[in-house]
Amino acid sequence: MFWWTYLDASGDEMGQSRHFPDAESAEEWMRTCWSDLVGCGVEEAVLYDHPHGRRMYRMEIGAE
Repeated sequence: MFWWTYLDASGDEMGQSRHFPDAESAEEWMRTCWSDLVGCGVEEAVLYDHPHGRRMYRMEIGAE
């Protein structure tokens, strides 16, 4: 199970995405939805890998 956590400009958590069966599905979803998230004030997103209990990576999505 994979999901995104949304962060604001201060690095505070704003929420989470729905859960995805694999990282590829989560990444594809982000490719289609990132602009909507930016419109809601999301600056960064973190992809979590729940089965392995780890953070995969963090990326900026709202940078100019």
